[in-house]
Amino acid sequence: MNGEKSELIRIGETIYRLRKNRKMSQKELAEKADISDVHLSRIENGVVSMNILTLVKIAKALSVREGEIFDFK
Repeated sequence: MNGEKSELIRIGETIYRLRKNRKMSQKELAEKADISDVHLSRIENGVVSMNILTLVKIAKALSVREGEIFDFK
């Protein structure tokens, strides 16, 4: 697995963890972030990258700072 792909997976896993900690479904988060649930699923699974606007919208919907999405634990 190359470095870029592994970073996408780590970002997706963090978004998934943050969403689950808030007891939100993918559909709920997608609606709050104004993105499709299919796109959110692909982000969480590390299949696609996201642009900065999508990152900001997801962070706001999760009530976290954008940087927390890069906090790999």
